[in-house]
Amino acid sequence: MNLFKLKSSFIALPLTLAASTCAVVLLPGESHAENGTVIYTYDQPVNGSPPVGQAPWMTVTINNLTGAQQGVKVVVDPFGLATDEFISAIGFNMVGTFPATSPPPTFSCDTTNPPYACPDNISFNPDNINIPGDGNLPEYDLLISFPASNNGRLEGVTPPPKTTSTFDIALNGLTTGNFFPYIGNDNPNRYSSVAKVQGIGYTRNLSGVIGADDPKDPPGDPQSAPGPLPVLGAVAAFQASRRLRRRMKPTAAAAPRSA
Repeated sequence: MNLFKLKSSFIALPLTLAASTCAVVLLPGESHAENGTVIYTYDQPVNGSPPVGQAPWMTVTINNLTGAQQGVKVVVDPFGLATDEFISAIGFNMVGTFPATSPPPTFSCDTTNPPYACPDNISFNPDNINIPGDGNLPEYDLLISFPASNNGRLEGVTPPPKTTSTFDIALNGLTTGNFFPYIGNDNPNRYSSVAKVQGIGYTRNLSGVIGADDPKDPPGDPQSAPGPLPVLGAVAAFQASRRLRRRMKPTAAAAPRSA
């Protein structure tokens, strides 16, 4: 059964009260629909040896699949890793539930734009997936594994072209909403996602784990822009404030001056 626990609660939208007019203000990044884009940025050393390359070392971008197929498209870009450093596993903490009737996940990889790398395994196991070397108990929900052999590794390349991985995960009920919002204070692990990096160091035999904080949607994503109702509410509040100031001016002018 591919069941996910609800690990986080939605953050209440802030309310602005002005001149007896209530306007709901949606701050950028506070409202996210399930058809938005989710981006993870891996810029924190979690455990073991940090990569030699420049942080942030990697991003993961996730979008919903289009058409009848349910699931998500994933793009992994290890642009900050040094040559011979490679990603062997990525673990995700997720939110939401999946129907008990969902078939096991399947995945397909885009091989049209070399150099590319493809996962060799994708699995779901709520709160029971271990990322070796991250220093935490098994607690991840989604595991994406990549080859550790020389052929097909997801590795840093200097100079470009760089290695990337683009693949689809097909699973009934899976959307970007299962990746976001995730609140990173879900003890004992504050990271929304971690990745295992190998091939680190002069001898290329060291490894470490890098982490990403709460995933974000990109600037300019229409899902993060305030809707028309909040804007109208703010305008109404401003107009009401101007009317109140105009009513107060005659009263102030008629008041006698003190000697």
